Amino acid sequence: SVIYEMYTYMPYINKQNEFTEEQAQEQFNRMQEIGIDYIRSDYNTYMTYNKDTGSYKDFDTDYFKAFCKEAKELKKRDIEISITTGWSLHALTDNSSSIDSKHIYVEGDWNKTLSNWNDWMTASLLKFRALGLTNITGMFLFTEPGKCGWKEDYRYDNFEAWIDCARTLDTSLKSLGIRGDYQFIGPNQAYYASTGQETMMEYMLKNADQYIDVYTSHDYLKATNAVDDVFYDMAENAFYNPFIKVMKKYKSDKPFWIDEWNVAQSGYTQSHRDAPWLGTQLGVCATAIMEFGIQNSILWSFYSQQWPNNTNSGGEFTDGIQMCGIAYSLNLSTVPTTQYYAFTLLSKYLSTTDTVYHVEYDTILGMYFAYAENDEGDVTIIVVNAYTEPQKFNLDFEKSLGGKTLYRHLYNPTTCKANGKLQILPADRAYSPVKNKLVD
Repeated sequence: SVIYEMYTYMPYINKQNEFTEEQAQEQFNRMQEIGIDYIRSDYNTYMTYNKDTGSYKDFDTDYFKAFCKEAKELKKRDIEISITTGWSLHALTDNSSSIDSKHIYVEGDWNKTLSNWNDWMTASLLKFRALGLTNITGMFLFTEPGKCGWKEDYRYDNFEAWIDCARTLDTSLKSLGIRGDYQFIGPNQAYYASTGQETMMEYMLKNADQYIDVYTSHDYLKATNAVDDVFYDMAENAFYNPFIKVMKKYKSDKPFWIDEWNVAQSGYTQSHRDAPWLGTQLGVCATAIMEFGIQNSILWSFYSQQWPNNTNSGGEFTDGIQMCGIAYSLNLSTVPTTQYYAFTLLSKYLSTTDTVYHVEYDTILGMYFAYAENDEGDVTIIVVNAYTEPQKFNLDFEKSLGGKTLYRHLYNPTTCKANGKLQILPADRAYSPVKNKLVD
């Protein structure tokens, strides 16, 4: 899965960055080609706001029609969509968000604000259904709503506001008989270990479990040098210890996803993050995520993207383009980063798997492995060499693979060259028949 904002057809302030239809189709087709079958996207009140009438439920705006046009294109390609229920909870609780949702805020009246938000979300979902957009199936209840945890004076008030939103929307959708068609996903906690306080995820496990279908939180992994073999341990400290251990503590059997993640080298800005060894480290982290029992991980971010109403430069943005992607929007450049080719192997060959098996190996060796199958018995094996030199490995299978043919797709950070046409690194070797052992 990837974070991908559905902005392709929206009107931009930077008119020169608007897509041609040919560019838009190529962008969608590339996502399908590399096996992307689930995305998380922004959905916000400015998309349905009519400043002339004051309505926050105008489904005839250019923004909303553009959003739905793109959703239909993704549906053609069997790509499922999860949306944020308005970007920021803070826009509802204290009107402090720099990103909208403010059109439904009522100063000093939380109940009215909550009612407006629920009205907007329910009306939006019904409109999506009327348009046949059945591929919109998930709702992320805001982006990093727990960041208020840094302000102790209203930390738990904000946690309770999140529960109010979940409870209210849950009740509305149940009354309409459509609650089962949508996953409530959250709390989308940005991990902060230094506060010494109860985290938002722990609070929701205790107080809001009946409303949550999928638990999520996230972190980003950054090392001094992209070549350092430290990312597996970093993933364990960032994902397993604070999240999976907490899920086990509360004996939750619900899915847990990493709702944002990526790897980076310290000192790299978002607009200069192309480092071929980061592709290798994406593979290391993928093996860790699978071994930890995490059902889904959502990469931030797939394309660098122009935001419709943004022309700013600074931080993650250059002239309104959020420069976080492992590829550019195709209206900017058809050439991705080098590590894109490592990620596309993961997305192509893991998106069809159903079962992950435990793999026993010693991480001290700097070699990392994962093994997965789909319901038809097709096998995908990930082998990651975190050394800077080739290493020989020997895989022993507890159960014979029965003489399968396995095809090797090799990502080599020292030789891989990005170009504007290649999406998936082709197989460079076949092994057959494979039964109880594989040596390479």
